[in-house]
Amino acid sequence: TMEPLADLLSWRNAALAAALYSVYFASLVFYRLFLHPLASFPGPKRAAATYLYEGYHDVIRNGQYTFRIAELHRKYGPIIRINPNELHVIDPSFYKVIYRHDGIWNKDPWAYSAQPPRAAAIMTVDHHQHKARRSPFNGYFSKAKISTRQDMLHRHLGTLCDRIEQFADSSTTFDLGHSASAFTRDVGDEYILGLNFHNLEQHDFNRDLTNMLQSVGYIWRTNKQMPFIYLSTIMMSIPQALVMLFADAGTRSLFGYLNSTREITERTMKEWSQERPSTSSSTTDPESKKQGSGSQRTIIHEVLDSNLPPSDKQCDRIWDETTTITGAGFETTANIARTIYFHLWSNPAMLRRARQELAYHHIPYEIAELDVKALEKLPYLTAIICEGMRLSPGISTRMGRVAPDRDIIYVDRQVNSTGKREWVIPKGYTVGMTTLLMHLDEELYPDPKQFRPERWIDGPDGVNARKVAEGNGTFAPFSRGTRICLGMYLAWAELYLLLAALIQRFDFEFAGAKAEDLLCTSDQFVIGTDGGSELKSKAT
Repeated sequence: TMEPLADLLSWRNAALAAALYSVYFASLVFYRLFLHPLASFPGPKRAAATYLYEGYHDVIRNGQYTFRIAELHRKYGPIIRINPNELHVIDPSFYKVIYRHDGIWNKDPWAYSAQPPRAAAIMTVDHHQHKARRSPFNGYFSKAKISTRQDMLHRHLGTLCDRIEQFADSSTTFDLGHSASAFTRDVGDEYILGLNFHNLEQHDFNRDLTNMLQSVGYIWRTNKQMPFIYLSTIMMSIPQALVMLFADAGTRSLFGYLNSTREITERTMKEWSQERPSTSSSTTDPESKKQGSGSQRTIIHEVLDSNLPPSDKQCDRIWDETTTITGAGFETTANIARTIYFHLWSNPAMLRRARQELAYHHIPYEIAELDVKALEKLPYLTAIICEGMRLSPGISTRMGRVAPDRDIIYVDRQVNSTGKREWVIPKGYTVGMTTLLMHLDEELYPDPKQFRPERWIDGPDGVNARKVAEGNGTFAPFSRGTRICLGMYLAWAELYLLLAALIQRFDFEFAGAKAEDLLCTSDQFVIGTDGGSELKSKAT
């Protein structure tokens, strides 16, 4: 008799729990729809009621919420509510309002708190903590600092050109797209960590790692929607031996790379501590900030020699920085290069004009003599790079910002359906924009999906289109404000040198590739395209 009674009680408990959860969920939905501080903002009720609406378009439909947001703007207007606690704006005049250097700007805790590596500066939610964690790197990634390392870029560029010449001599089809990824990884790793991983020398340019890096957006989106499963933590806790035994080639390559960066971090920290036996880890004495062994200084040294607290100088946190800073410069810059490659070498008139400009300005043929400062003065080459950055900005996802101490005012350029022109975005709530959508705005860039470098050339009245676009915030491939991309000057240098060398040396034919293959079709955090990272080519 006791067993049936126990079964009955267990069923009753389950039913009670289900009923309580239903009441809680219904109350939460009611609050979000009618009582929430964002309840008056336009947008679909399903998005306001639950994060599942975004989850469906991002997780199930593989990174489609960015494009769904664009559709919602066409229906509801320039400011909409895209999830229970977040607004999105598509008005370019608002960009410089929320992406700026003055004021306190936090990141969206819902989007970033569950993301690994949590302690890296790029993932840090709090404005002040982010500023402190980023400060050791500002000088390291300055334009002046990067100009002193052009010899390193020349060396990797020489390796790339040697590989392409080998393919050209043998009339072999190769993947120019994967070579772009290999180049950005080898440059980025050596500049940031002081070690060459020789991706350019691998027969397939280490395509497995490239393909894996192109697909990490799924992890980003899943962590946002389901932080409780700790997907990345689970993945990183898997023993290395099991990964190498059972995982696919891309996963093995990624884990191998992460393991190498961990070893570099630990080794550098050990060498640093041995060189400074009597120096406090929190010293701010400039005389102590010298490289004792004569080896290349890295971002690891910048953290260790900074005035950050000891808790921010632990190995795990520094490793977080090494993985995010290196990774941030890989596929972002490579995607820009692939976009430019296809359009430039598919348009003979455009390529001819670029070559004429290089010749007219006496740009050296020898790689070791190429200088970024001289290349920056070339208007057409710069226009080509700008157009590549417009179509393929650093990231395809939105960038939410939170003003914790003040309301933000958004004023419509046109009266919307509610008759309101001024919207008050309450403090503490997320509002963001998507650079990709702004770069594809037909009002700003006619025929926005067309690759047209001419749109960046000075007009007949002498107006510099790039300076105007940067000044009003409508051209922002590296974002803007306090969270602007740390490595943007390195990306510019890579692209200037890369194009100057290849334009003078090679012709490329692309078998089967189409312009549509280079357009963003999914939000993988970085640009996700139908063609992926591939761009099969024949060089002559």
